[in-house]
Amino acid sequence: MKQNMKKIALALVVTNVVASSIITALPPVQTHAAEQKLTTNLQASSAATVNYVSRNDTQVTGHVPSDAGKNVTIEVYDTVLGQLHNTYTGSADASGNYAVPITSIGTRKLSFRVKVTFDNGTTITQDVDDFNVGNFQPILNKTTREVTGKLENCPNTTLLVDAAPFRSVPVALTDANGNFAFTIPTEDYSPDILLLSFTLYNSQGVYMGYVGRAINPISLNTIPAVTFNVTGLNTNPQQGDTGKMTTSVLPANASQVVNYSSSDTSVMSVDSNGNWKAVGSGKANITVTSATNTAIATTIPVTVGSFVDPATIAAVNALFIDNNPANSIKDTTNQAAIDAAQNKVNAATDTIVRSELQKQIDKAKKELAAKTEIAQATASVNNLFSNAPTNTLLKDSTTQAMIDSASAQVNALAASKDKTKLQGDIANANDLFNQIAPTTIGGLTTNSTMVSGKGEANSDIVIKNGTVTIASGRVASDGNYLVSITPQVAGSTITAMVTKASNGKTSSASTLIPAALDYSLKANSYKVGTANLTGTYGKNIAKVRLFVNDKLIIQATTSNGAFTFPNIASFITKPTDKVEVVGVDGSYVERARVAVAVTGDPVYDYSLTANDYTLGNATLTGKYGKDVSKVRLWVNNVVVSQATTNADGTYTFDKVPSFVKLTSDKVEVVGVNATYNEIARKTVKTKGTSILDTSLTANSYAKGSANLTGTYGKDISKVRLWVNGVVVQQATTSNGNYTFTNIASFIKNKEDVVEVVGVDTQYNEKNRITVTKTGFDTLDNSLTAPANFTLNKDTTINGTMGTNVSKVRLSVNGVVVKQAATTGGTYTIAGANNYITNATDVVKIIAVDAQYKEVASKTITVKTDNTVYDYALNVNPYLFGASTITGTYGKDVSAVRLFVNGTVVKSAAISNGTFTVSGLASITSATDKVEIVAVNMAYKEVARVAIQ
Repeated sequence: MKQNMKKIALALVVTNVVASSIITALPPVQTHAAEQKLTTNLQASSAATVNYVSRNDTQVTGHVPSDAGKNVTIEVYDTVLGQLHNTYTGSADASGNYAVPITSIGTRKLSFRVKVTFDNGTTITQDVDDFNVGNFQPILNKTTREVTGKLENCPNTTLLVDAAPFRSVPVALTDANGNFAFTIPTEDYSPDILLLSFTLYNSQGVYMGYVGRAINPISLNTIPAVTFNVTGLNTNPQQGDTGKMTTSVLPANASQVVNYSSSDTSVMSVDSNGNWKAVGSGKANITVTSATNTAIATTIPVTVGSFVDPATIAAVNALFIDNNPANSIKDTTNQAAIDAAQNKVNAATDTIVRSELQKQIDKAKKELAAKTEIAQATASVNNLFSNAPTNTLLKDSTTQAMIDSASAQVNALAASKDKTKLQGDIANANDLFNQIAPTTIGGLTTNSTMVSGKGEANSDIVIKNGTVTIASGRVASDGNYLVSITPQVAGSTITAMVTKASNGKTSSASTLIPAALDYSLKANSYKVGTANLTGTYGKNIAKVRLFVNDKLIIQATTSNGAFTFPNIASFITKPTDKVEVVGVDGSYVERARVAVAVTGDPVYDYSLTANDYTLGNATLTGKYGKDVSKVRLWVNNVVVSQATTNADGTYTFDKVPSFVKLTSDKVEVVGVNATYNEIARKTVKTKGTSILDTSLTANSYAKGSANLTGTYGKDISKVRLWVNGVVVQQATTSNGNYTFTNIASFIKNKEDVVEVVGVDTQYNEKNRITVTKTGFDTLDNSLTAPANFTLNKDTTINGTMGTNVSKVRLSVNGVVVKQAATTGGTYTIAGANNYITNATDVVKIIAVDAQYKEVASKTITVKTDNTVYDYALNVNPYLFGASTITGTYGKDVSAVRLFVNGTVVKSAAISNGTFTVSGLASITSATDKVEIVAVNMAYKEVARVAIQ
C-alpha cells in the first residue's frame, strides 16, 4: 500500500515516555561542623550529544559533558517488535568524546532505534533511518502547534500526514533546502506528543525510506550535572570525635555509589561506609569520589584539635570586652586576671591552641601596660593644674621641672588620642608657666583707704608710694586684689607690683593721686508753690541740675558758687515728690547729689480736654494733666476703651467707629487718678452723620433645603433664625455672609413663620426680616400599606411615606398601639402580630406631619390563614431517668421545646422531622410535669404533648 502512495506520508506517534528533567546545580560547598555540601559543575562543550547513526554505521559517536560521567551505554532495539537486540558499553575520553563500536544494523526493514545512556542517568534516543536524512530534529512549538524541520536530500517535496492518527490531513511542502512546516490540528493536538515518525516517498510515489525522531531533543546544555551532597562530616572535630557522613548524588537516576578516602589516617580515618574518626590533632583532606567516574570528586579539608579545657578559653576571653579577643581589654582587667589566664594557657597540651591563646594573652599584657602608662602620665599632667581635668589653671606650686618630667612621661607613650590630649595639656602648662597676667590699679584720692585692681591669680602683691612699700597682700584666685592702705597725699604715685612665684616674673601698674577737688553741693528747702529753688555748689562743680521723681527737669543758672532753678512750681506739686539736686564736673560726670526737703500742701493737675469728634474718624484725641493716671472713653454710659497716653500730656483713642456710630450717641472722656478714682469728665462734641450698618438680607428658602443663606451689615454681631416666634439656630458668619445649616427639620409647613434677626454686640435686636418660602403649596402626604394582614402568618407591616409625613403609627380598633421605624421614605412596624389577633380587628396605618396632625391613613383587612399546616407532634415513650427524649414533628413546626413544671427549659435538636432533647437534669422527680411543645415560625405554640 505504501509503495502505491504518490506523496510522502507522515505518521505521528504519541508515547508515554517522560521527558528528561532539567536539574539545576546544588548550592556551593559549605564548610561547617554539622554539614559539608559539594556541587561539582564542569563546563560542557558545544558538540552534539549523539551524532547521526545510519544503518551501515559500525560505531556510535558523540560528546558528553565531563560532569555527566565518562561511561556510555548503547542499546539497539526493534521499535516494532519491542525487542532489545544488542547492548554496548564504552567511555568518553578526556575531552568528553566517545566512539562505541557496534554491529551495523544493515538493510533489515524493521524499525530500529539507538538509545544512549550516560552516568548521570540521562538517556537520548535516535531512530535509525533507511537512508541519509542527516541529523534531522523536528521542533514543535507547543503554543502555535506548528512543527518545523529540515530533511536532507528532499527538496521541493510534498508532505502528507497519514489519515489514521488525524481527523484532517495537514499537507506541507519542503523548500529547495528541504525545510518544511505544518500545524497539528487543534482536535488532534496533545501536549504529550514526544515522537514523530515519517515514511518517505518521492514525487513519483517510490518508497524512499523510514525516518523517526524525538520532538525537541535533549541538547548539551540540558544534560544535568552530577552533584554531591555530603552531610554528617564535622570539619573541626576534637581528637576522639566520631561520626558518619552520607552522600546523595543528583540527578537521582545517576549512580549513587561513592568511595571515601583520607589523606592522613593518623589525623582522621574513614571507611567505605563513610564512618569517620578524629585520630590525632592536625590537618587532613577527606575525598569523596564517584564509583563510576573517578573524574567526579571533591576534597573536604578538616582540622582536628586536641582537647582544650573550656575554662582556659573562657579565662582568656574574659580579659576582653564582650569576651571577644578581637576587642580591647576590659576596664576591669588587671594583672591578676592576666596571670590567672596565663597559668591556664601554660597547662594546655595542644600546642596549636596554646600558641593562639598565648597571642591573645600577650595582647592583653601589652594593652594593660599601655593603659597603666597612660594613667600614670595623666596623673602627672593633672598634678600640674589646680582645676584638673579641665587643666586651664596652674597650681602655685608647679615648677618647670615638674612640667618637664610630666612631658617626658607623655612623650614615651605610644601614639593614641590620650597621648595627643596630654601633649596639648603640657603645651598649655608651658604657656601658663611662662606668662603673667597684666596688673591694673584703680583710681585713688587723698581719702582712699583701699587699693584694688587685677593681677596674676594666687600671687603676692606689693603696694608702693614711689619706692616706699606702704602695704602688701595677695591676688585672689579669681585674679582680683584688695589691699588696705593709709590715705596718701595728693600728687603721690601709687604702684601695685605682682610677682608670680613659679617663674619670678613681675607685672605692675601705677596711678597718681590728684589734688583734692571741691564737689560740695547744698540745696535749700522748698515749699510747694514757690517759684524758685536755690543753693550753693563747690568750685569743681560745672553744672547743677534738678531731678523730680528721678526725671531730669531743668538745669540751674549759676554764679559765684550759688545756683537758682526758676519757675519750677509746675514741676514740684506735692511734698511727697522726690526732689534732688545733682552736680556734674566738666566732663558731665556726676560728682554730688543731695535731696531737697519739700514742704507745703500738694497741688494736683487734673486738667482734661477733648477735641471734637467727626463720626467715622478712626481716632479721638485730647490732653490730660500730669496727675491724671488713665483716660477712658465712655459711650452711652458704658466704658468702652482706654486711651494711649503720651509723655507730652496728649492722649489718643483708636478704633473709635466701632464704639461711636450715631449722632445721638453720648460720648464722654473720663480721667482717673492712680487709685482709679474719677477726677475729671468731659463731654465730647460729635459731628457728621450716623455710620451704623445694620442691613440684613435673606435668600428665599425652598422646602426641604438643608441651608438658608443671606448677608448682614458690619454692625450686626450675630444672626439668628426664628421659626414661629422661637429662636432655633444661630448662623455661622464670615465677611458679611451668614449660613444656617441643617434647618429642614425646623421648617415643615406652609404656615411656618420664618424670620432672620440681627443683633449687636450687646445682643440688642437691630433688624428683623421675614424669609420667603417656596415649594410649600403642595405637600407630599402619600402613604402606602399592604391591603391584607394574615393571622398566624404575617408579623410585620412595611410601606412607604411622603416627605411631609413625620411619623407613621399602627391603630387597632381605634387605639394607636405602636409607632413605626422610618428611614428614607419607608416605614416598618415589627411585631404587628402581637396587636392584630382577631379577624374582626379594625386595623389602620395613620400618617402625621411634624405637628402630629393626621395627614393620611390606610385601612388593612385582617384575614384568617386558610393554609393547612402540618403541626404534627409525636413523642416516643419516656421513663424518668432516661438521658434523652425523642420523637417526630410536622414540616411546619419551626422549633420543639421542653417544658418542666410549666416552664420552658431548653430547645430540642431537630433534623429532617425528628427531634432529640438531651441533658435532662431539669427533670428531678417522677412527679414533675414534663411536656413537649411545638411552635411555628412566629414562635406561636401549635402543639403540646404531656409525657410525664
